[in-house]
Amino acid sequence: MADIIQFGRYQYGECACGNTQFHILLDPVAVSRHITKAIGLQCSECHVIAMFDEGDEVEFEFEADLD
Repeated sequence: MADIIQFGRYQYGECACGNTQFHILLDPVAVSRHITKAIGLQCSECHVIAMFDEGDEVEFEFEADLD
């Protein structure tokens, strides 16, 4: 898992632990080519990782924290 890049926080349903905040996991190979490709989510509390299957359609809603 060391080659997975965490990028930001994302509101996505609810984890089994009850948390609703997730980190978006980006494909490091795609990022090195300046392509943003999400490959999964990681719970910000219990750190469980859920990987997307090839062909999954996923909608993202980003919230900027400008503090």
